[in-house]
Amino acid sequence: MQVTRFTDFALRVLMQLALREGEICKTGEMASTFAISKHHLTKVIQELQRQGWVITHSGVNGGVQIQSHTLDLNLKDLVLAIESFDLAECFDSGNNACPITSICRLRGIWGEARDAFLQVLAQYTVRDLIARREEMNFFLG
Repeated sequence: MQVTRFTDFALRVLMQLALREGEICKTGEMASTFAISKHHLTKVIQELQRQGWVITHSGVNGGVQIQSHTLDLNLKDLVLAIESFDLAECFDSGNNACPITSICRLRGIWGEARDAFLQVLAQYTVRDLIARREEMNFFLG
C-alpha cells in the first residue's frame, strides 16, 4: 500500500509549517527544501487550504501558515480527506465491472489490510510528526 506523492507532500508541508507555527512560510522555500516544483507544491497547498488546515497570504510578504487546530488532526482523517483508498476496482461501487465481486474474498482481505493501515494512522497527529523538533529543524531549515 502506498500513498500518492500528493499526500506525501501534503504531510511534509504540514510538518514544516507545524515546526514554524505562527510564522508565514514562503512556498518557494518549501519547494526548494522538498525538491519539488513550486507549481506542484502550490496545488498541494491549495488542497490544504480547501480543507481548512492552512491559511495562505498573498503579496510580496505572502506565504502559507498552519491553522493551530491542524496540529491535533489525526493522520487517518487527514489522509482520508485527500487520498482515495479504493484499493481495487471492487471498492468503487460506481465503476465496479469485476465479474467475480459477489464471490471474491480478495475485497474483504484488501479492506482488512486498509483498515489496519488506517488504524495505525489514527493513533498519530500532525503534532506527533514534529516530536523530534530539533532534528527536524536541522533538515527542514
